[in-house]
Amino acid sequence: MKKKLMATLLAIALLATCLAGCSNSSDDKTTAADNKTTVAPSGDKTTEGGEETTVEAEDITLNVWLCIKANNKIVDPSEIEVLKQIEEEVGVKVEWTVIKSDAWDTQLTLMMNSSEYPDVIMSRNGKVDVVAYGVDQGILIPVEEVAEQYIPNYTDRIAMENYDPTASLRQSDGHTYSLGYMSAENISVWSLYYLNQTWMNNLKLQTPTTVDQLTNVLRAFKTQDPNGNSKADEIPLTLTMDIGGTTTDGIGHMLSLFGIPFGGANSLLYVDNDAQVQFIPTQDGFRKCMEWLHTLYAEELLDIEALSQDSDAITRKLEDNVVGFCTLWRAANGTTFKDTAGKDLALWTPGEGAMVYNYLELASPRVYLTKANKNLEKTGEWLNALLDTENMFTIMYGKQNQDKNVDYAGWYYQEDGLIAQHTATGTAPELNDYLSGNTIFFAPGSYKAQTMVFSAANLERSEASDVYENANILQKYSNDYLKTVALTPDQSEEKTLMEADMNSAIKEYIAKFIMEGVSDSKWYEFVGIMNSIGCDDYVDMHQEALDTLELNK
Repeated sequence: MKKKLMATLLAIALLATCLAGCSNSSDDKTTAADNKTTVAPSGDKTTEGGEETTVEAEDITLNVWLCIKANNKIVDPSEIEVLKQIEEEVGVKVEWTVIKSDAWDTQLTLMMNSSEYPDVIMSRNGKVDVVAYGVDQGILIPVEEVAEQYIPNYTDRIAMENYDPTASLRQSDGHTYSLGYMSAENISVWSLYYLNQTWMNNLKLQTPTTVDQLTNVLRAFKTQDPNGNSKADEIPLTLTMDIGGTTTDGIGHMLSLFGIPFGGANSLLYVDNDAQVQFIPTQDGFRKCMEWLHTLYAEELLDIEALSQDSDAITRKLEDNVVGFCTLWRAANGTTFKDTAGKDLALWTPGEGAMVYNYLELASPRVYLTKANKNLEKTGEWLNALLDTENMFTIMYGKQNQDKNVDYAGWYYQEDGLIAQHTATGTAPELNDYLSGNTIFFAPGSYKAQTMVFSAANLERSEASDVYENANILQKYSNDYLKTVALTPDQSEEKTLMEADMNSAIKEYIAKFIMEGVSDSKWYEFVGIMNSIGCDDYVDMHQEALDTLELNK
């Protein structure tokens, strides 16, 4: 499955890698741009500070810091069979320093202040401040040229996508200071819409394609006893009042029915088809949605507890199977209500006038290179070998277990050639002989769909994304592009202050609109408050940042 997005983000990545030699002082504040070193093959000459140095291809040692979860128990990585094999094949010796996540912050700070840096940092569970150590101080170096030259397993998987899944790693200077981690689900939709199909069948209702038709379906759910128990216990529509863009059952997802693709880390903005940033609360579609919700509230079609309930309350109602329409992450698989509402709810595709948030699966930072690293070619070859498909799965899940031996975890090939994970059911070893989630693992959606079997829960989400893509209701430019670009420190501070005031007012007025209706006077009062807080400046700062991507070029 491919997301129908413009692949434009790679064009802005700068190809010049800025490297620096080890600093002799913890007060050294040189930046990556001030310390340029040409990426040269091992054994070649490099020029640094006007002096030529030669790195011999033999006896190359890489010092690697590995952060693991505090409760993880693994053998010494230097004793893991697949890692030893990779060292031999690549021609390097890796010296591992393993640090538990609960000690990471202290150890990292001491190391950074000592100016004695490892060659590679691999950290899932410990924070690495890329802005401070990379952009500002140049201790971490840009990785894009190393990846382009020496890590094809990484760059080829990026190229399989219709957008750059590593755009989330790019910093304000245009450089990327880490290689990413991904185990994607091959999805493009965040929250899914579900209708109780059993109720629809019982009442012989046609699937609605407009908001008006949906409203009539909800009315039938309320008045015609669709569950046949002779009780008025049906809840036509349920939701929470959460206005965050990363929830799946919040009120904001009703906005998508009115042409506003709500969702993403910034729940106040969306990106329109002209790559222009729009402020959601003052849109005409926002008002129409509030008017619709007031109608549902007045007719008791909206859950009476919607104004106060949380997600747990919705889950209980789904377990009791009394819900007609809702938004969810998924329904049929991996839920506590799979045997109740999960059997009756069917995916509903919004129709005329709808536009759904186009979710991008993006990488998180995992591997960093420091300016102490004088063997970038071999480092790249080593990382490329870690990302070789069979190596990567062995390091992540355990060795290949084609016979499905119950005594150890691992993976195996199905008859269709896809890789499946095998969990040990015998006596678990005291120490794992693989790195588990602490390793670099890079599986964007397209690659993963071609390589690994998806669980039933994964398939439910992936297939639903296909349905929505084929219906052409996904926004053209994802809201997630807004989190791939950086604001200035002053803008970030201003943004935080604005959002606190905006969200407070929005919550207050949404409740008023739903319970009391949306009169012209109340609407203009609300818009005036948004303007006074500075919604135009809020949009402008994000538009300025988004324009650097040149999405509509």
